[in-house]
Amino acid sequence: MLADPALLLVDVPAAGVGWQTWAVQIAVRDGTGRTVVNEILNPGEPITVTASRNRRVPEFWKDPRGEPVGLSEFRSL
Repeated sequence: MLADPALLLVDVPAAGVGWQTWAVQIAVRDGTGRTVVNEILNPGEPITVTASRNRRVPEFWKDPRGEPVGLSEFRSL
């Protein structure tokens, strides 16, 4: 349970070179037990909606040079 599910990042490790296709289900409940997010995400496709469902995010996270990076790399920027 998250106190404020405004943004939820999921990092799924991938083996090998290039993008791997994974399906990830995210379910988040607020303090009352109401489910506020129940999504099946396919990281092979851009994730375009935040948990609030009303804001857009970039297709890919980018480093200071504008290059796409994975979430593990993003945390270290």
